[in-house]
Amino acid sequence: IDPSDKIVCTGSFDETIGLWDLKSGKSIEKLSGHSDPITSTRFNRNGEKLVSGSYDGLSRVWDVGSRRCISTLTTDAAPAVSYAGFSPNGKYVLAATMDSSLRLWDYQKTKCLKTYRGHKNEKYCSFSSFSYTSGMWIVTGSEDGTTYVYDLQTKKVQQVLKGHKDVVISVDAHPKYDIIATASLDSDKTIRLWKHLKESDEKVKQKVIQA
Repeated sequence: IDPSDKIVCTGSFDETIGLWDLKSGKSIEKLSGHSDPITSTRFNRNGEKLVSGSYDGLSRVWDVGSRRCISTLTTDAAPAVSYAGFSPNGKYVLAATMDSSLRLWDYQKTKCLKTYRGHKNEKYCSFSSFSYTSGMWIVTGSEDGTTYVYDLQTKKVQQVLKGHKDVVISVDAHPKYDIIATASLDSDKTIRLWKHLKESDEKVKQKVIQA
């Protein structure tokens, strides 16, 4: 959903991106440009652009007003994109790919600035997120049941959060508080909330919500 709560963006197995009027439920536009199913769609913070990811190995940035693709991000190997989203300031795109990599792109220059590796992502479309309440981190789920926290600047693994018993398929970071939410698949079926402990030797504590 865009920031104005007026447009819903969807990705489809028919290789198109759909824009829908939230109030009426009617189709506004279909965007074509990918050659495989869409795995991810995200608006930027003002809703003027959106980024899509696909099994075709491309992340595409679209101008919502003109409905045009304005940037295409990929590597030579072009592994399937499992997630793509904008940075909080809207200047960069974070793309997760199924070669167990996260890449931070300057989408205007189509230049990969940083690559983060350590987590496992070879099969599932697992979400990633920026965390910026107590530093600048990148958080992503991993297929080994853990959640990786990377230092955005140095690319180093800051911490590995352990507790899930299955693939961590979704993560999100609270925009104001030092809280990360993670969710896992079938043999786990829990959502875990992780809170940073500033006054303790432990880095985080967790609360488990059972599905």
